[in-house]
Amino acid sequence: MTLLPKVLLQVSRCNMQYVASALAILLAIVVLIFGFQNLESVSVAFLAWSTSLPKIFLILGSYLFGMISGWGLLGLMKAAVN
Repeated sequence: MTLLPKVLLQVSRCNMQYVASALAILLAIVVLIFGFQNLESVSVAFLAWSTSLPKIFLILGSYLFGMISGWGLLGLMKAAVN
């Protein structure tokens, strides 16, 4: 009787891995479509520095910068609580 919940838990984890994999593949496809639709160049200027780059690089760079800074802020908040 105690073996049944373990088997169901393993099946449930296996199914969730398939769901997570399918969602990751779907997200990758959406990002690729988004990237191919935003290939035109935009100019970016900061102080004396300026350059032009594809719009997708600007969007992904901004996203990564926000993700990294948010991760760092969360780490600082956790350290302050502990």
